[in-house]
Amino acid sequence: MDAFPFDFRMVREAAIIRSRDLDEGIITSDIRRLRDQLADEIQRFIQQRSATTSDGAMIADVALSALGDGLTHTLRHFGLD
Repeated sequence: MDAFPFDFRMVREAAIIRSRDLDEGIITSDIRRLRDQLADEIQRFIQQRSATTSDGAMIADVALSALGDGLTHTLRHFGLD
């Protein structure tokens, strides 16, 4: 998770450069796969941090949903989803 690029313009630029060699379907699939991997890591992190509470799983699910919606919105804003 530490390696996730936070500069979405740079990610978009890389996608444009890659699009010269790859078709849009491959790029879109790759971005979605990476988004899903990030979501899984975030969920695992939240579950570990909230494991001591009786409703830790629920906390992780709610937090992941909120983070996932925000991430999806941001990716769409930059044309990456």
